[in-house]
Amino acid sequence: MKTVGVVLASGIGQRFGAAIPKQFMTLNNKMVIQYVIDALKESGVDYLICTLPGNYYSSESMKGIVESIQGIDKFVVGGDSRSETVINALKACPQDTKYVIFMDSVRPFMKSSHIKRCLDKLKNDPEIKYVVTGQKITDSLFSILPHLSGNKVVRGEDREKFKLCQSPEVFDFETINKIYQNNDFIRITNPENVAKVFNFYPHIKGEFIDYAGTNMKITYEEDLCKAEQFMKYVKFEEMKDINIDG
Repeated sequence: MKTVGVVLASGIGQRFGAAIPKQFMTLNNKMVIQYVIDALKESGVDYLICTLPGNYYSSESMKGIVESIQGIDKFVVGGDSRSETVINALKACPQDTKYVIFMDSVRPFMKSSHIKRCLDKLKNDPEIKYVVTGQKITDSLFSILPHLSGNKVVRGEDREKFKLCQSPEVFDFETINKIYQNNDFIRITNPENVAKVFNFYPHIKGEFIDYAGTNMKITYEEDLCKAEQFMKYVKFEEMKDINIDG
């Protein structure tokens, strides 16, 4: 029975604004997506699928990029929405798939140990059918609500009741695949995460696991610069025997 990792890399990066999608940009001499792939490989997945932007998949420039990506077993064309991309990825999973891990292609700081922790949680508790990575909200949290007057009402929320939902998201393949067959992915307009489909299935047990480290997502151009500095900081922190006296 296989554990399959899916790297969601079919976004075209409109907010990033570069000539090529952000996941294929270089970060400290390594493609952003390659950090994610390496973390999944180190976590012990058996098979790796990568979704790609449809308009790049057949282009000459994309061929060179695909050839330089290491560790992928199968490339799949993404859909017009995240829901359709997830469906395409599920269709590409081998028949003997037991667990499937969905990972954003633009989270280069994710550690393999956290992916393994999420997977082990699913394996060790048969009642749990999905595990989602979360982080605590440290800023103040407000909701903006429409009002009959036409104005918007700003309401302060208790941040302890909420989490930032991030990847990886780990699923029992049989469960998520049945939901896909019910076309429930299509019922959600541009879902931010795969697990949002369980809004329709509150009786299915899931789990949140907090990620304590940096799980920065490359969204804007300046994020690439920030990520480069974060990586340098981590490397400096690991230099235990450096002498900085004076």
